[in-house]
Amino acid sequence: MGPGGNIVASWAALKSMGQDGYLELAKRLMDVTGILRDGIRGIPGLAVLGSPHMTAFAIASTDPNLDILVLADAMEEKGWKMERQQLPNSLHCTIMPHHIKVAGKLVEDLRRSTESVRGKKAKAGTAAVYGMVAKIPDKAIVDTFVKQFLSDVYSCK
Repeated sequence: MGPGGNIVASWAALKSMGQDGYLELAKRLMDVTGILRDGIRGIPGLAVLGSPHMTAFAIASTDPNLDILVLADAMEEKGWKMERQQLPNSLHCTIMPHHIKVAGKLVEDLRRSTESVRGKKAKAGTAAVYGMVAKIPDKAIVDTFVKQFLSDVYSCK
């Protein structure tokens, strides 16, 4: 979604909740974002990239024996949707209202999954695909590959 979509979504939320409701939800989201960032910073091998000021941040591995993309696969096995990024490999977190009630569980699942995948390498799944794509020297062919891959993944059979 481009910036126009975000503006329209914010306007609709503001109109629906009113200014006070919108500001209260924004405060709650900022609070839970801080709880999540602090919890993640307390997990050995994980780091929050940069100094995020809003309700989004990225998680990276500081441990060469911890593949962040393998961690994403483990978290998805627990039912979480993880947004993968590259350059550097990281997980993008957009904090939404549904995270308010599950922030503690998210941090605990990250802690447990981090320990369970430490030392494991990507053999299959999304982590393997991201790792393979990152190693392609000619980035011009990545676009074609990704389009074909996604077409195959989301095709109806």
